[in-house]
Amino acid sequence: MGPNGSGKSTLAAVLAGREFVEVNRRHNYLPGKKPFSVCHLKTGRRGNIPGFQYPIEIPGVSMVNFMKTAVNEHRKHNGLEPLSASDFLKLMRDKKNLLK
Repeated sequence: MGPNGSGKSTLAAVLAGREFVEVNRRHNYLPGKKPFSVCHLKTGRRGNIPGFQYPIEIPGVSMVNFMKTAVNEHRKHNGLEPLSASDFLKLMRDKKNLLK
């Protein structure tokens, strides 16, 4: 969070690997991560993706299905087994309760 024009969106885009901005200095603020050295797909698979304030709806794709796919891609990237539909729904309920 911060005032308009302070660079929030630019920083997020740079960390996500977007190419519309030129990076002059490459300080690594994420321990163990190198945000500038991987392609967009690998950046997303390790969990570093931009979120959208007003995301568009994709007809036929539910939010739960989208999130399950994203979580399972992240798990696969980290060498973990994908979650079954029932395990993912349990995880979603647990996180919902955590956020109240």
